[in-house]
Amino acid sequence: MTISINVDQTVAMVIASGSPSAAVDQTVALLIEQRLQPQLIYTQVDQTLALVIHKRGLSVVLTASAATALGNGAAQVTITATVLNSNGAPVSGTSLSLGQGFGSSTISTLSAVSNAQGQVFWTVTDINPEIVTYAITNLVSNSVSIQFTASRADGTVYGQRGPVVAGANLYFVNQPANTSSIPPSILLNVFSDPLAQNPITQPLLTDGYGRYSFYYGSTLFTLVVVNNGAVQVYTDMEIGKPTVAFHSINAWVKSTLGPAIPGSQLFLLDNNFPNVPPTLYQGTPAPQQQAYSDSNGLIPMSQPNISDGNGFDTCYVVAGCYTLALYLQGTLMAVYQDVSVGGVYAGVNARYHGWVKNVLGVAQPNNRVLVSLQPTQTPGALVPEFPTNLASICSDANGYASVQQSLSYDANGNPVINSLVTDGNGYFTFTIAPNTPFTISVYNQSNKLVQVLPDQVL
Repeated sequence: MTISINVDQTVAMVIASGSPSAAVDQTVALLIEQRLQPQLIYTQVDQTLALVIHKRGLSVVLTASAATALGNGAAQVTITATVLNSNGAPVSGTSLSLGQGFGSSTISTLSAVSNAQGQVFWTVTDINPEIVTYAITNLVSNSVSIQFTASRADGTVYGQRGPVVAGANLYFVNQPANTSSIPPSILLNVFSDPLAQNPITQPLLTDGYGRYSFYYGSTLFTLVVVNNGAVQVYTDMEIGKPTVAFHSINAWVKSTLGPAIPGSQLFLLDNNFPNVPPTLYQGTPAPQQQAYSDSNGLIPMSQPNISDGNGFDTCYVVAGCYTLALYLQGTLMAVYQDVSVGGVYAGVNARYHGWVKNVLGVAQPNNRVLVSLQPTQTPGALVPEFPTNLASICSDANGYASVQQSLSYDANGNPVINSLVTDGNGYFTFTIAPNTPFTISVYNQSNKLVQVLPDQVL
């Protein structure tokens, strides 16, 4: 007996309008397929009927690679959808679309087709601290939620003569900023915590050590510092990893005793083993990279860049990885390699550059620096305790030369500590996986805790 096309379509409509089980759908589909004479009616009818029955027997399971991530515009979370049939077997060739509820995250691919394992992958990023919920829009699925956290900005305000400035008034301003009056406008809505739950009233005052910190999403901002009537304005400061054509490189040049050094000479160089002579009388550092004096890249700068009366130097560059060479009166003072700008790194790891100074601005050599993943416990002294959840850090950009961080005891019971140690300029450096929050704890030569910097990210 031959079933007509109209009857087949009617049966399909009955299946589509109700809610039979997957087993019933499959049975009816099999009966229809067996009774069709000839086997192929119309391609369109067959595909429509197959799609109706196919979808009604499928389920989608969503998972996320992390429940929390930085809302810095670069940290990625992978969302995986697995398409299963009624028997729990993966189904390939199914088109899926991922949607989000309240939120402003960026989804790498809005729709995709499941692979041989029944899987579809998306990556999501965000520039705001918020909770975003994701679900499949064209099939029934569970949902997954990701908490994007705010980025941290922190620093220390030093006076021109060296000592820190406690009680300075700081304003963090949206760009373009109006700094013609105090307070400037329009102020950022900054927070004291990474979940952006506790707003900070501006101005923020530096503490007794001249330090400040705040949390926000990913953006450019203007920093306004007011101290005893003097106003300093620093534009195009970055928090998170904003997408801009030209990024600012800011440097404050100070002696090991604290005072600012005006007139120092700074060269921006290629990061691939540049030529850096001991003195400028022996040659010019090369190859030099183009720098600009404006954020639009319209005004090229000739090198070297010269620090101002506060020891401050700034320029604009495209995203990249650079080497900075610092000279004073023509003599090489320091070389800083793997300076990352705009999220470009020299290798698989990102490099951190840090300096340890006391409240007088004097460099602190031979201080111990420990780096931990979060969460961590930071004790007040290194012996007999030690920071927990120590990070994997290296001295090279490709992660081959590990830096040991450990506390052990020799045969006589004396503590043996392995860690980073600041040099004669109070300087230390290491590399770590990018977009990984970590905590830096600094201990003096008596192994007493002197500074903690949480929520650091490269």
